[in-house]
Amino acid sequence: MRKNNNKGFTLIELLVVVAIIGALAAVGVVAYNGYIGAARENATKSIHAGVVKYIAAERGKCALDESTTIMGGIDCDATAAGIITQLTTETSTPLSDKNPYFGGFAIVSADPADDKGGNVVLTDGSDTDTQKIDVKTYTNKDGSETMETTVVVSE
Repeated sequence: MRKNNNKGFTLIELLVVVAIIGALAAVGVVAYNGYIGAARENATKSIHAGVVKYIAAERGKCALDESTTIMGGIDCDATAAGIITQLTTETSTPLSDKNPYFGGFAIVSADPADDKGGNVVLTDGSDTDTQKIDVKTYTNKDGSETMETTVVVSE
């Protein structure tokens, strides 16, 4: 008499395993996309904070009389418009983070039309009493959410 010694998985067992793996993958992809979205938004917030801190720190050098020039060569008595021009046109600026949404560098610009995610737009917010730079960062991909901070550049 011949003994039937079949080893292996049945078709039903294989289909069940494939279905379980597919369900886990579907849940994982959704969770991954959520994590990536949150990370991108946090990265833009970090870029925004870095720009604000950089401007304030450079202006602080003037207040402490440590330097007569700041930001790569402009005078301490520069206006908000002069600082914006220096930050948006100078190629050696430390404000060259990677854009978390579109790759390449995050744009630090003076043009409000650069309203895409990850970009920082600097505008002259000066009035008659003080000189201010308004820092506006677009924190989501389509540019509909923003962070805004005003930095006083001279008293």
